[in-house]
Amino acid sequence: MPSLPGYGFSSRPPRPIGPAGVARLWRRLMTEALGYPRFGAQGGDWGSAVTAALGAGHGDVVSAIHLNLFMAPPATDGDDAETAAYRQKLSAIQLRESAYMMEHATKPQTIGLALADTPIGFAAWVCEKFHGWGDTGGDIESRFPKDWLLDNIMTYLVNDAVQSAIWMYHTIFTEARPGERIEVPTGLALYPAEFMPYPPRSAAERAFNVADWQEMKAGGHFAALEEPAAFADNVGRFFAQISQG
Repeated sequence: MPSLPGYGFSSRPPRPIGPAGVARLWRRLMTEALGYPRFGAQGGDWGSAVTAALGAGHGDVVSAIHLNLFMAPPATDGDDAETAAYRQKLSAIQLRESAYMMEHATKPQTIGLALADTPIGFAAWVCEKFHGWGDTGGDIESRFPKDWLLDNIMTYLVNDAVQSAIWMYHTIFTEARPGERIEVPTGLALYPAEFMPYPPRSAAERAFNVADWQEMKAGGHFAALEEPAAFADNVGRFFAQISQG
């Protein structure tokens, strides 16, 4: 079947790139293109997976990482009662919130074509997440003005990037995630309205070399957008601490 112009639909699906692949590209950008021998990385949402992959596989050039989304290690060996309760809460949240993710991961081309062809549908698909996952108190514009939301949505639509962005979810099933403890120094920031529950520190320390643990006063899943000053201060302080030894 030939490609359909403007839709990116073809009998030959794209080869998706996941967090580990993106991490390799970030390494090349920082060390080869920009010439930095060492650097740090920060991430939330998909960025947390990319940043974790940088910490896990590129510790020779990555000095430290900082995350505002993180989980307990997948292995349950060593779980205490608090961590077991966290895993139960995580399962309940994933059951309630992850239908979109499974559709993205299992049928990316189908949902991608539908959303790319329907701007109002794509806007609803995106804005529902900002409404439900941010520290909005039920009022989406208290955190995300309409102009910003429209800019975000149109970035995908006018660049024909809806489908390519969704294809990354397919790598949930095709790309291995870090299995060993990440040993580079790791800063963790916990935002109170993050919809994904954070593990207890004891569990996080089985997955990361935790060098900093900060419980933030406000903000949710989109921390850098919701609390830019507090976010920048927290991240900057962490990396300054690392650079000073």
